[in-house]
Amino acid sequence: MFYSSITLLICILKPFIEKKHLVNAEIKYEEVFLIEEGQSAVMSREEALQRAYAAGLDLVVVDVSRKPPVAKIMDYGKQLYRDSKKVGKGKRTVVKGVRLSLNTEQNDWELKLEQAKRFLKERNLVKVQLILKGREVMYVPRAMEKIKSFAQLLEEMAEMKEQPRRAGYAITMVLQPLS
Repeated sequence: MFYSSITLLICILKPFIEKKHLVNAEIKYEEVFLIEEGQSAVMSREEALQRAYAAGLDLVVVDVSRKPPVAKIMDYGKQLYRDSKKVGKGKRTVVKGVRLSLNTEQNDWELKLEQAKRFLKERNLVKVQLILKGREVMYVPRAMEKIKSFAQLLEEMAEMKEQPRRAGYAITMVLQPLS
């Protein structure tokens, strides 16, 4: 028998698609514990479905672990929409960068420090890079001291998530805001 590529894809992915609730005709239980507008009662599936259809809503099983399972009458489409909106609301962690060099002047140093403080106040991670140019590579210990002193100036606002480490011509560390 010939199957279309969509049908095959659905057959392959079906076990991986997570469905949260049983809705309307999918409910196979004989009785449900129906909760609606402050009232609750144990009733047959058919009676609960009739009430849901009369209200123009869906019968949704919200807890299958109880005997009989708990069901609610609600607009399931709206509920799915609200749930999808909640998924994207979480604060994403953003990594902001500050670049220094071994010969960064005092004024620029303070400017970079203020920039890092602003990033930390916004609850972002701060990636501090000290770039070594040309023969500055010989002064790695001095560069390590300089990047550690930068972190010490921010210790009331941040802690080191990643210790300073050398990667090629750069020394990098990551600071995270204190909880």
